[in-house]
Amino acid sequence: MLLRSQEKHPRLILSLGLSFLILGACARLFLRPSAHLSANLVDGMTGFLYGLAIALLVMNLIVNRRGGSGA
Repeated sequence: MLLRSQEKHPRLILSLGLSFLILGACARLFLRPSAHLSANLVDGMTGFLYGLAIALLVMNLIVNRRGGSGA
């Protein structure tokens, strides 16, 4: 499988996960529903960023448990 053959870097995955977590929090603060952005779009974008952050942080945990290099 292609995804398993690539080397995973735990520090990079952790940095990306935390970055998306911060982006999700900033999106919740700075993106307000208006005439240009509907409330559903803002919630969807924020949820996507939070979901991506959670997925990356869980993937970091799995890689670290298996003894990944770099952390």
